[in-house]
Amino acid sequence: MNTDIPSQSIAKMTNQLTYNVEWENQLIATIAKTLARINAETALIFGIFSGGHRSVTKEDFKYCVLSRLNLKDKISEREMDFFLEGNRVLEGKSFIERQDFESVFANALLTAKE
Repeated sequence: MNTDIPSQSIAKMTNQLTYNVEWENQLIATIAKTLARINAETALIFGIFSGGHRSVTKEDFKYCVLSRLNLKDKISEREMDFFLEGNRVLEGKSFIERQDFESVFANALLTAKE
């Protein structure tokens, strides 16, 4: 069953953002679909964001998602900020560590690769 929300709908939802699990899962799935093209383990995929380091700033992560992965047409800066501050694993942190990335994206990457 395909539960994709068209990117225009995601952008419209940004105007009335209320953080909920469905919205978060859709945003994670959008990122995971792009990352799934990379034939590597989740821990190695994290290197795209961290440059091989153990952690990455949220700002650098956001830049990579929007610019390097070229998702700026599907995800807004505001949505990324909302996600990075509201996600239960990432909230209150200024850095994303590999374990955090795996916790948030591992299942979505597996699903996207299928």
